[in-house]
Amino acid sequence: MQCAMHLGKVGSRQVTVVQLNGSLDRTAYSTRAEHTVDRIAEAFDGKAMTLAAPMMVDRPDILASLFSDSRIAAALELARKANFVLFGVGDVSEQSSLFKTGYMDNRMLRKLRAGSRGAVGDICGRFFDAQGRIFSQELNERTLAIELESLRKKELAVAIAGGARKSRQSWACCAGSTAMC
Repeated sequence: MQCAMHLGKVGSRQVTVVQLNGSLDRTAYSTRAEHTVDRIAEAFDGKAMTLAAPMMVDRPDILASLFSDSRIAAALELARKANFVLFGVGDVSEQSSLFKTGYMDNRMLRKLRAGSRGAVGDICGRFFDAQGRIFSQELNERTLAIELESLRKKELAVAIAGGARKSRQSWACCAGSTAMC
């Protein structure tokens, strides 16, 4: 959000800016992802395509149903085809957006942090371990977002991470991919 707020008019590039994951608006706390996408598109004199659906659902069959929606499928397909992506790296803590919006509770937080092989962060709601691998396949199958593997294949992928701890997590998510570093 801060990047979008400080982005001045770049000029007529006529790009399409697409949201990479579903919304995080479950409580009074909001990441305002749709607003961020709109602001960036406006700066480039482009169009915005948002994902008006929750980022994480209760069951995989619900996610399959959402994927069958033509608007959601089109947005995710456009995200997969993009050659440039900009995304945030979240941490596994009470300060994370996922915790503040209620997608992650204390029980889930303990499960994610469990043991030396716990999750170290998330990108687009997809939790990863210190080697950059998906931490929980069960959570992954309920997450409405572009796949991490798709991000690794991009011509240019920019991870935004605030603070030293998140910077270390960003390196973990790269896991052998200079495209994401």
